Amino acid sequence: KCTAAEFCIVAADVCAKKPENVTHVEAASVPLVAMTVMQSFHCCFRIETDAPGPTSTGPRVLILRGSGGVGTMAIQLSKQMFGASYVAVTA
Repeated sequence: KCTAAEFCIVAADVCAKKPENVTHVEAASVPLVAMTVMQSFHCCFRIETDAPGPTSTGPRVLILRGSGGVGTMAIQLSKQMFGASYVAVTA
């Protein structure tokens, strides 16, 4: 609800400290990239994002443009959330 506000209040347990070697602009881009990946998992590919954690029999995922921001996040989230094996294609 506070996306257009200059300040907003959030619970401390959903916050993380920004690493010193990351700019504020870079840190601000992470939620947008992660939300893009999660939306594509849920809406486009019908992968349930509330699935249990990593397993040895997770889905196989083909990630195009795996070296970009969204591709890199897709690799990390599919491994962490679903135990997916993946193939990333880059140019």
